[in-house]
Amino acid sequence: MVHHALTPYLKVGVSHHFAHGDFYARSMPGLYAGVGIRTPNTSDLKLGMELAWDAAVTRLQDPMTHTTHDLLTGAFTAALFADF
Repeated sequence: MVHHALTPYLKVGVSHHFAHGDFYARSMPGLYAGVGIRTPNTSDLKLGMELAWDAAVTRLQDPMTHTTHDLLTGAFTAALFADF
């Protein structure tokens, strides 16, 4: 078995934001995609980094003009993480 210093991964799926509030109109699902790298599972501490895109949309109602505004609440994210 070959041990590499870093392991790449890819995740793809659907994202949906559950929200509620006075000016909430609706939420629409969108594509979620991420790529990352992590250290191998050879120790108790595993480190990693991930870049992801979340295209789910939350729509809010403007109470003054009665128009709606779409928000990409996730959009692009970058994360560093540690698993214990």
